[in-house]
Amino acid sequence: MQLISSRRDRCDVRAIYDVTDVKSWCRSVCVFFGFVLAASAASGDEYMLNALAPDIEPSPIRLELEPFLQLPPTSEELPRTKINMLKPFGDGSGRLAVSDLRGPLYIVSERSAGIYLDLSTEFGEFYDKRGLGVGFASFAFHPDFARNGLFYTTHNEPPQTAPADFAAARALNSPRGVQAVLTEWKAVEPGKAVFAGSRRELMRFEYRGTAHGIQEIAFNPNLLPGDPDYGNLYVCVGEGSSRRLGLDGQQRAAHGYGSVLRIDPLGRDSDNGQYGIPATNPWANDDDPETRGEVYAYGFRNPHRLTWDSAGDGKAIVTEIGESNIEEVNILKPGLNYGWSQREGTFRIEPSVSQVKVYDLEDGEDANNGFSFTYPVAQYDHGEGMAISGGAVYRGAAIPMLQGAYVFGDIVKGRVFGVNADELELGKQSEIYELLLEIDGKPVHFLEDIGVGRVDLRIGTDLEGELYLMEKMHGNIYKVVGARRVD
Repeated sequence: MQLISSRRDRCDVRAIYDVTDVKSWCRSVCVFFGFVLAASAASGDEYMLNALAPDIEPSPIRLELEPFLQLPPTSEELPRTKINMLKPFGDGSGRLAVSDLRGPLYIVSERSAGIYLDLSTEFGEFYDKRGLGVGFASFAFHPDFARNGLFYTTHNEPPQTAPADFAAARALNSPRGVQAVLTEWKAVEPGKAVFAGSRRELMRFEYRGTAHGIQEIAFNPNLLPGDPDYGNLYVCVGEGSSRRLGLDGQQRAAHGYGSVLRIDPLGRDSDNGQYGIPATNPWANDDDPETRGEVYAYGFRNPHRLTWDSAGDGKAIVTEIGESNIEEVNILKPGLNYGWSQREGTFRIEPSVSQVKVYDLEDGEDANNGFSFTYPVAQYDHGEGMAISGGAVYRGAAIPMLQGAYVFGDIVKGRVFGVNADELELGKQSEIYELLLEIDGKPVHFLEDIGVGRVDLRIGTDLEGELYLMEKMHGNIYKVVGARRVD
């Protein structure tokens, strides 16, 4: 990735940073921190909104967009659509699958969209009215979909619709909450333009709130049959916007909330008998009733998107939406604790005092106090954006200038960012740059052009690894067709 900046050594010199290697874009910062649980007022410098310095600067790479498709509206009011995900359709045909939170799953072919399946009509208890990310949240095609016809979706239903497989303390159940449901579908003819087949439920979560439910579900696309992880489904599960949950159990693998799960959807050794638990999961065979074998990693608030680099070292990247200050890019590894609700980014939280303030860490706090938190490999604060939108590592052929960039953005402000994926490494901070946008040579600023206070940016890829940018307000999809270098 050729993100080159005119600035020199301008990395943050606050106490949280130790600059160890300055290349063309200040790439690395060593991070080893700790935490002291305090019943009294927090010590150290306190931040809100602007915890990091300096500001994110633009890269000289400007992405060239082309209008690709506008999805049919699912509402007469803004947002016209709730476009949420774009992935290759699972049969290898090159068609695209695009979802709307209100229920439709579209197949896109020749820049035309047709409904493949509509969850709002399939489920009588389908719920998408109140909350963030509520409705048809995610989908994933089994790596053998073209042969076995299997794919998976998550959606929401009203609280207590059915007995939940994952339910924390009774206090977390609420008539104002939702249930999140993971469903397996089996298409009789996988290549057809309209779904016909059967379905079954795999798992159900009970949530106190209406945000941060099940987010991304995904299979590692880099694997071949015979690999131990082939066909295992990763399930990104938020904490449900429950601060109580963050205080009473997030720092252990005792439940599936605030975690990334890994399951075998074709197995049957789970408690409910509907899926399997891979034997290599960190807590699958610990014989501890206080842990869940499905948990792969934990300590998340809202693990919003998950992707794998199709080249390089094949790393898994999970983005974490923060509370009030920090948005995170993380490398996902099994058995690790990513810190929430006692960390946000590379900062300390005093959860018994406030979750909207963060504090500098002192050198050696983790080592001195026996904590083992895993920190993000890139982060930005709420002076730059409000909620991170995960993306993909660009390994396509059409834009050599972008090769190796992990491209992501901010949901609310619609800004697009990049970091060098090959330089993402645990224990270091990589510099983020903004990728400016244009159509027909004219600058594009999503937040200004849409004319409302929220863009709802999403990023997807096709079968060839080319990038697409989406916005919910009008349901527009743009394809990234080129890039050029500017001053």
